Amino acid sequence: MEHAMVIEDGDVLELDKDDARKKDKVTAGRILIDSGSSIDVVEDLVIRDRRILSEDGVVLAVMAINKRRARWSASPRW
Repeated sequence: MEHAMVIEDGDVLELDKDDARKKDKVTAGRILIDSGSSIDVVEDLVIRDRRILSEDGVVLAVMAINKRRARWSASPRW
């Protein structure tokens, strides 16, 4: 394959009508956005925790409590 070229994330590929060549390199990478956060970019710690949860699973218990009576509004359902 005399016309094959391997480029990586961040490589700048310059094309003209006769040729293609790697010219420069720019900063590139993943940027993850969390729409519910006050900051736009998700930290590595959050990504690690999400990866662990996606592999191991999660259980979430939600109960409705009547503040005035200090009791459950309804019995838990299974």
